[in-house]
This record gives sequence, structure tokens and C-alpha cells, in this order.
Amino acid sequence: MIETAKLAGFCAAHAIWSVSDGETLIPLVGYEDANGERGLVRYAHDDIGDGARAARDALEYNEEGWARAVLVADAYLRTDDGRRDAVIVEAVRYGLTPWSMKVAVPYVPKTAQSDFAVFRPK
Repeated sequence: MIETAKLAGFCAAHAIWSVSDGETLIPLVGYEDANGERGLVRYAHDDIGDGARAARDALEYNEEGWARAVLVADAYLRTDDGRRDAVIVEAVRYGLTPWSMKVAVPYVPKTAQSDFAVFRPK
């Protein structure tokens, strides 16, 4: 569980860094295999939603046989304050004792009118 959470934190930090300058986040899956080797796959499609669905399928079906994997995508989070941009993180540990978690990291994108800001994970 701890190793999966560490991988999720690394991937979330990478995603926040990616959107900090106003760029679009390409959906990605960070993974670790049974030997501890890490990698990253970006799901660049013409439609960002198609990329997110392809990344979600990769996480769900685990055809590569990863030990753990993390999906990261840009989305909207509904809060009491309304709709907010957020990096969505879904982490999975595969195997005999599977485990998963989902976290959203809300942020305000950098624009001409506002500075970039990150808020507490939900």
C-alpha cells in the first residue's frame, strides 16, 4: 500500500507541475513492475476524453502485468464552491491483496487574470 501511495504522489506531483504553466495535461499511467522498474505511458489522442478513457482501460485491465499503476488525468471536481479544475489520481496495487485509492488535487490554472494555485487533496 505504501509503495502504491508513493507512486501516486510522484505521478500527482508530475501532473501538477505539468499544468502549473497552463499546459494541457495528457492523461498518463505511471507504473511499477514486479522488479521495481518504473515507467510512464502517455495517452495522447485527438480528443483528451478518449485519451483518459484509454488510460482508464489500461489501469483496469492491466494487460502489461504491472505490480501497481496510477492513472492521472485533468478533470473537473464538483465542490460546495462549484466546479473546480483538478488533477484526478487513481492508484491500484494488483495481485493477491489488491488495493486502490482515488484522490483529486484541485487547482486554479494560471491565466492572465490569476496565478496558479494548488489546494488540499480531496
